[in-house]
Amino acid sequence: MAQDASKDGLGVRGVTRRIFVGGIASACVPRREYLTLEAIAAERMPHRMMVSGVARSPFFELRDYGTASPELDAILRARGRAVRLENGKFLFPFESLAAREQVWRGMSVDPDWIGLLPHVALNEIAVFRTL
Repeated sequence: MAQDASKDGLGVRGVTRRIFVGGIASACVPRREYLTLEAIAAERMPHRMMVSGVARSPFFELRDYGTASPELDAILRARGRAVRLENGKFLFPFESLAAREQVWRGMSVDPDWIGLLPHVALNEIAVFRTL
């Protein structure tokens, strides 16, 4: 049973040792900002995912190439501003869907990208909006 913890009777009630220690512990843990993304175009809908360590953007595109290669990684990061998630999965931030279209049109005429295409397989594309 919680007791009045203040000497002057200000009425601090309901704070148990467990709540107090839990509050102190959570204050010491570094907080990560997570973004919740909701698919607006994907193979399976509805589809949501949470990501951390990524700057906020209105739209994201997830591309899964199955396996990572240094060439793929370098091209996508340099030209598409990609964030590599894991094992050939890349997340691209976009300010608008028009900006997304413009980036991929530019990539379609990039000689380095065209030369790499026969060596990579695209398993999945999903477009997300940030909630």
